[in-house]
Amino acid sequence: MTAATEQSEQTNGNADVQAKWSYSDSLENALPPGCGNPETVLLRNFLRTYLPGEALSYADSQVTMTTFMREPARYVSDERLLGKILGLEQYRITQLWRDVRALRARNVVTFGDWNMVASATRRAVSDATQALLDEALRCVSRSRPAAPVSVEHCKLADERSRYRSVYNASWSFVESGHASAPMGMIVVDTECVGEPPRMWEEREVDVTPFPGEVDAVVPGTDDGLELLVLISEWGWPSHLFRERKCDAIVRREVVRAWNILKRGIDNRRANGGTSPRRLYSLLGTPGTGKTAAVAPFFLHQLLHCSADTIGAVLYVVCDSGYVFFNLGSRAGTVKEFHYVCDALAVVNVLADEGVQGCAIYDRCEPESMTNLPIGTWEVIVFNAPDEKIFYKIEEQTVVNYILFNGYNRRELMALHAWDQHKRGSGFLPILCSSNWSVIESQAETVGPVPRYLRDEIPYNNECLSIRECIRCFPDDQRDFLINTLLCRVKRLPRVHVYCLLKIVRVKHGAGEHFVMGPCSSAVEIELRRVLLKDCYYLGRLMRRMVWCPETCVKLFEMFGVCILLHRDVSELIVRKLVPLPRACGCPCDDAARRRTRLRKFPEKYRVISCGVHDKPNATQMSVKTDVLYIPDLLSFPLFSAFYFTRGPSANSTAAGCKRKRGRNVKKSGPLVLVGVLATPRKVGGTPACAVVQFTERMAECFDDWNVVRGGLRWVVVYFQHHSSAAMVNRQACVVSEGAMSEEDCENVRLLWDEAEQQQVQLDEEIIDVLLVHC
Repeated sequence: MTAATEQSEQTNGNADVQAKWSYSDSLENALPPGCGNPETVLLRNFLRTYLPGEALSYADSQVTMTTFMREPARYVSDERLLGKILGLEQYRITQLWRDVRALRARNVVTFGDWNMVASATRRAVSDATQALLDEALRCVSRSRPAAPVSVEHCKLADERSRYRSVYNASWSFVESGHASAPMGMIVVDTECVGEPPRMWEEREVDVTPFPGEVDAVVPGTDDGLELLVLISEWGWPSHLFRERKCDAIVRREVVRAWNILKRGIDNRRANGGTSPRRLYSLLGTPGTGKTAAVAPFFLHQLLHCSADTIGAVLYVVCDSGYVFFNLGSRAGTVKEFHYVCDALAVVNVLADEGVQGCAIYDRCEPESMTNLPIGTWEVIVFNAPDEKIFYKIEEQTVVNYILFNGYNRRELMALHAWDQHKRGSGFLPILCSSNWSVIESQAETVGPVPRYLRDEIPYNNECLSIRECIRCFPDDQRDFLINTLLCRVKRLPRVHVYCLLKIVRVKHGAGEHFVMGPCSSAVEIELRRVLLKDCYYLGRLMRRMVWCPETCVKLFEMFGVCILLHRDVSELIVRKLVPLPRACGCPCDDAARRRTRLRKFPEKYRVISCGVHDKPNATQMSVKTDVLYIPDLLSFPLFSAFYFTRGPSANSTAAGCKRKRGRNVKKSGPLVLVGVLATPRKVGGTPACAVVQFTERMAECFDDWNVVRGGLRWVVVYFQHHSSAAMVNRQACVVSEGAMSEEDCENVRLLWDEAEQQQVQLDEEIIDVLLVHC
C-alpha cells in the first residue's frame, strides 16, 4: 500500500470532520499533527526525539529539516541510519508540512487557492502531498458548493504571488576555505529572506584594477564568501517569470553597482527629494550578468526600500513592462503590461500623485528609449554597448555610467560550484560540463562569460563566431586588431562590441574608464598570428612603435622582436650587444663566455602555435637552426622569441680556424639556444618556475627537445626599450620557497649559472635604420 493510498484512506476516514471545511480554510487543516516547522527544526533535535541514541555523521550541527530533505545523503552518510530516518512516520509528516509551507510562499494558502493552482505549482510538491490535498479538496466540494471565482480574483492572486516571489526571494551562498570540498568551495543554503545573511563591505567591492592587472589572479577573502545566490520561486521578470530561471548570481561587481545607485537614491532623500533624478546606464561585456544578476538584485533591493522612498518600480524587458507596487491600495502586487506605453502611463499617474519610484530598462529596443521617465523617477538602462541605444538616451539627458567588470577566475569557479550543487540536488538540469578543468579551458577560448560556459550550444556558436570574425576581418581594418591587442579600442559608449572583445573598468589617473581588449587567450593568439603573418602591418607596427608615444612601450613588448627580422637592423644590434658580467666580475668567467659571442640573428622566422590552458599543440616540429621562433602567445614563459644556432667548435678560436695540413678544418660546434626578451622596463630576477615552464612548452612544441636539451648552451639577450635603465650585472634566478622541489631548484640554478647574458637597448641609431623599412 502506497503512502498516497494511506493518506487517502485517512482522509476518507475523517470525512465527517473534513465536511466542515470551506474553501477559505487553510490547507494545514488537512495535515496530521506536525513535528514543528521544518524550516526551524534542527535535524539533530529531530533525531534525538524520534531516534534517540543514534550517532550522527554530519559536520554541520545547524542543519534544518528543510535543508536535510533536499539532500539527505549529504548530511547522513550512514546508509543504515538514513534508511531508518526516511522510514519514520514523523519524517513523512514533516515532508507534508514542508510542502504546505512551500505552497504558502507561493500564495497558495487555502483550499480555494489549491483549487485554482497552476500545474507548475502542483509539481513543486511531492505526489503524496498532491494526493492528500486533492482528496481533501473533494471532501470540501461534496460538503459545500464551490463559490464562483472571478477572473479578476485569479489575476490578483497571480500578481500577489509574483510580487511575493521577488520580495521573499531566499539567499544561498558559496563559501571557500574548505580543503576537503571540490575546488575548496561549498554551497550553503540559508532559507533566509530579505537582507542577505552575509555581505561584503564596501571597501571589498569598490576595487578597480590598473590596466595591467585586469587578469591577475584574485586571492580569496578572509571570511570565505565568494558568491551570493538570490532565488525567486517564480523566477524573475528579466526572464518573464520562468521558474527555470530562478537563481540570480550576486558577486562583488553586482553589489558595487547597487551601491552607486543606492547612493544617488539616499542623496535625493537626504535633500528632501529636491535633487534631480538621474539616468544610469550599466556598461559591461555581454553575457556577464547584467540581465541575469544585476537586474534581479536591483529589483529585489528596491522593493525592500521604504515605501516613501521607492513607492513603485517599473521594470521594462524587451517590449513588455511590469509595475511593482510598494504603496497604496495595490501594494504587494505586480501588474504586467504587454505594451511599454501602457506601463509608462501608469508611471505618469503615480508620479502625478507624488509617488517616488525607479525604472529599470532591460534588453530594450531603441524605440522604447525615446520616452524614458527622466526627471520623474530614477532610470537605469541595462544593455550591451550599442551605438543606437546610446544615441537615443544621450539625446534626452546627461547619462551617469556604471562601469561593470566581468567574472574573474575565482568567481567563475564559485559559479561552477553552485552549478554542481544544482546538478546534485536536482534543482534543474545543468547543460555545462561537470569538470572544472573543461570549463576553465573553455573560458580560455570564449572568455569568462557564463552565457557561453553554462550551455554547450551557445559555447559552440560563440566559438564559430570568433573564428569567422577573425578569418573574415577586412584588411583595411587591421588597425582595429592592433588596438584590440593594445586594449585601446575606441572608447565607449559609442562603439559596437564584437565577439572578440571584453570590456573592463580600469584606473585612469584619479578616476576610472573602460578599455576593450581580447576576450580570451585564444582570441589574443589568433589576433597576434594574423598580424605576425602580415608583412605590411608588421611595417605599420614598427612605425607605431617609434612614433606613437602612448603605445610604443606596449607595442615594443608585444612585437619588439620583429625588429630583428630586418638584416641591417639585426647586424647593428649584434654589434651593440654587451655581455653582462657577474657581480664578482670574475675575468675567467667572462673570457669563457666570449666563445659563444653572437654573430647574427636569423632572417627567417616562424610563428609557433601555443596551446592555452594546458591544451597540447596541434603539431610538433623538429629543432632547426637559424630560424627565429616567435610564440603566438604573449604570455609565453621566459622569452619573447628564441632560435637555435651552432656555437664555435672546440678547435676554433676568436681569430678563426687554424690551418691544418694545408686546408681549413671546420667542425660543428655545440647547439646554442638564444632566447630574446623584449622588455620595456627594468628586468628583475628571473623566476625559476618560468624556466621550468619554458622547458615544458619546448617539449610540447618540438618532438626532439628531450634529445637536444642535454647538450644545449644557453644565451639570454635582453632587448630593452630606450626608456628603461641599462643593466649593470647578470640577472639572478629567483626561487620562491616551496614552489619547486630541491632537485628542480638545483637543476635550474646550474642551468642559469652556465647561461650567458647579453643586453642591447633600442637607441636612436637603431631607430634610424629601422625607419628605412617602415
